[in-house]
Amino acid sequence: MGTPWLAQPVKLHSSRKYKCSVDTLEQCAWQRGYWRFWYEADHRFALPIVAFFLTPILLFMMGYLLTLMAPRTVSQSRPVKQLRALSRFCSYRTFRFGSLDWYSAPVGVLGLGAIGTTLFFCMTLAPRPFYWPNTRTLNYGGSPPIATRTGWMSIACIPFVFATAAKSNWITLVTGVSHERLQVFHRWISYAMHHFGIQPPHNSHVHLSELIQNSTIAYETSKATHYIAALVFMVFFFLHCNFRMSSWDYFIATGILFATSSLHRLVQALIPYGFNQRATISLTDNGFVSLEVLTKGEWDAGQHYFVRLLELQPWTAHPFSVSSLPKKSETEQHSAHNRLVFLIQPRGGFTAQLAKIARADPTRRTMRVILDGPYGGINMKQFTEIKRLVVVAGGSGVGWVLPLITAFQRRRTDPDEEQATMRVILAVRDVQTEHWVGDRVSTAQSVDAACPSRIAVEIYNTGSCQDTVERAAQDSGGEKERDEGSKGIQLGSLLTVSPDYELFKARPDLPSIVAREAASAGSTPLGVFVCGPASMQYDISKEVARQQLVAAKTGSGDIYLHVEHFQWT
Repeated sequence: MGTPWLAQPVKLHSSRKYKCSVDTLEQCAWQRGYWRFWYEADHRFALPIVAFFLTPILLFMMGYLLTLMAPRTVSQSRPVKQLRALSRFCSYRTFRFGSLDWYSAPVGVLGLGAIGTTLFFCMTLAPRPFYWPNTRTLNYGGSPPIATRTGWMSIACIPFVFATAAKSNWITLVTGVSHERLQVFHRWISYAMHHFGIQPPHNSHVHLSELIQNSTIAYETSKATHYIAALVFMVFFFLHCNFRMSSWDYFIATGILFATSSLHRLVQALIPYGFNQRATISLTDNGFVSLEVLTKGEWDAGQHYFVRLLELQPWTAHPFSVSSLPKKSETEQHSAHNRLVFLIQPRGGFTAQLAKIARADPTRRTMRVILDGPYGGINMKQFTEIKRLVVVAGGSGVGWVLPLITAFQRRRTDPDEEQATMRVILAVRDVQTEHWVGDRVSTAQSVDAACPSRIAVEIYNTGSCQDTVERAAQDSGGEKERDEGSKGIQLGSLLTVSPDYELFKARPDLPSIVAREAASAGSTPLGVFVCGPASMQYDISKEVARQQLVAAKTGSGDIYLHVEHFQWT
């Protein structure tokens, strides 16, 4: 039985055989012009788009392989350090639009977006004509040339839309760029596919829901409808293409990418974790929700999982950073399960429900959980090789810092790590979190206590006491600030000095702190790791980017920055 919505017989590719239907040879030759020939339109317009997307992927892949395999003499040479500083500047520098409270993508990403926009506009508007000069006696064809070329450009985008959307994907595998950092490309490629391809109106809902997902308005609802609309769009787009030339090849490529990604996620979740894991839910002293899972799985510092609680919201999975590390020694690994801990700050929706459950059942209630991960994380090669580290966190990001402290303490047992130092700066907003963080930091620093710690921890309470401190600073006539480079922190604002941490009642001046650390490091590599609100990320990224320009000019200095985003889609 045939399929009435597809041409018969159904094939993989339609014929490219051309038969001139106009009056003169000159008209036939004009119709077969390079940018006008309908039977070669997929080669003229789709393949250049594929090449454009593959070019940066290949360049980043080569750079990634060089960072993994290049000998130290090469990686530390002056030209390489200057080139690395410039590339890092492009990766770190962002812009803030204060009136909108909006932060741009990094300069390098904006540059790629500008190049892509120029390419799409040129390939759409430069070739002529936009429409066939048909008359009553002359007919070049029914499909306008501008629709043909933008349609093929849209088809070429499909595999890359899916490749950049998947949590487990080939781009991350070959470039080392984590999936959450590819989401901006997923959105932009989708916009190009929609606006240049002149797709059906219902596809606008897909992009509207993307914009909603990028905020916090009705996130879960928009996410679900996004998937449904995308599925409907793909089905009808597949039928619309009707196996013309190589159109279905792009759907096959998309299917392969989607299938391998889904299979890898399934295997990654099934083998180490299975579907019978249980999470223990409790409330910490400062009101954070603690999810604890005993598992044989392993992960690295800074990674996150997508957590699905089957008894609460089985249809949604939420990303949470891990606040613990697996056991270190082989004896420990085989003797007991690893404690996978998530520390979650309740806000609204799902996290508020978790907090309500934890308060209602103080006996540590358990729920069945499905874990999808781990994903992302810091570059452990950089973390272990760099001898001077600065770790900054704010809000719920303080839980993200704890495994980094533990990982640093573990590397201190190596005799070659005797000179390694870590400076930890934590910003909290209330006294309860202040005390809780202090206790957690003390516990994290107690790992391998026989080895002397070289960790300096500073906790800044930026809550209600901040205004008092700032007013006291104004009344004192501008006393000399502490040499720590923390704006508004006077000599008297250092409230507590314990063996494990210092406590301040003020807001840290993060750009000054980073600048001073960079100046003190000199030619020694410096690693900066950040997890916090967008304003915190922006301040540090901007200063590190400025330091990269200095390093690019002088050829000295080596600053690595890792930014862990609070939220993304």
